[in-house]
Amino acid sequence: VVETIDVKASDLLTGLDVTDLSVSGGRLHIANGINGFQSADLSSPTSPTIHRRVEETRSYDSVQTDGQTIIAGNGHVIDLSSSVPAIADEIAAVARAQAFTFHDGIVFGASDELEIVDLGDGTQLGSASIPDGTIPTAIEQQGALVFIATRDENNLANNQLLVYDVSDHANPTLLASPVVATKPINAIVSEGNLVLAVNGAWGSSGEGLIAIDVTDPSTPSVVSTYDTGGISTDIFLRNSIAYVTDRLDGFR
Repeated sequence: VVETIDVKASDLLTGLDVTDLSVSGGRLHIANGINGFQSADLSSPTSPTIHRRVEETRSYDSVQTDGQTIIAGNGHVIDLSSSVPAIADEIAAVARAQAFTFHDGIVFGASDELEIVDLGDGTQLGSASIPDGTIPTAIEQQGALVFIATRDENNLANNQLLVYDVSDHANPTLLASPVVATKPINAIVSEGNLVLAVNGAWGSSGEGLIAIDVTDPSTPSVVSTYDTGGISTDIFLRNSIAYVTDRLDGFR
C-alpha cells in the first residue's frame, strides 16, 4: 500500500458513504451515494489530487469506467476528458437496471429484461426477457456472451446464472439458466471458460466462491466451491488470482 486515502480527509467531502469505487488510468472514482461522486488523480499516489462532481438529486451507488468514460448506476455518463468530471449524458436503461456493465461502447443493463444500448447515442440495440420472478444481482460480459446472476423473489435458495448469446445485439438469446447457488450471488467475473461468483447474505455465508464451467455455454455447471468463511460481497480477478471481499471477515 503506497498511500491510504481517507474519505474524511480535509480535501474530500466529509462524512460520506463510499458505496463503490473504480480505478482506471491513474484515477480513482468514488461513488458517495446521495452525496454524489468524487474523482481522485493518483498520478502522485502519496498526494492524490481530488476533483469532485456533486449531484444532490440522484444517488451515486455504483460506478464503472473504461478509462475514458464513467457510467454511474443512476444512469449518468461522466466525461473524463477534462480534469474536472462533467455529466455528459444519461442512459435510462442503466438507471432502471439492477446491474450493468459496458465495453467497447456497448452497455448491457439487467432489470426485468436484458437491454443492450449504444453508448454513443443512447439508442437501444436489442433486448431479451429475464425469467419472471427473478431479480438480477450481477452481470458480466465476455465476448459474445453475457452472464447475469439472479435471485428468486420467492425462494432465496434458487439463485441462477443466466447465459445469453449477444453476438447479434438486435436479437440476444437466452442459452441457459441453471441454479448455481443456495444464497444470493453478489458479484461475478469471468476468465476463459470459467465464471466465478461470490455469494452470501446476512445470517448465512452461502458457498463463498463458486467456479462455474461455461465451456459449453448452453450447459454451465458448478465445478468447485470455496468457503471464504464470511459473506462474500465482491470479487476482482487479475492474472488468474481472485481477490474477494468478505464483509466482516475481511479480504481474501
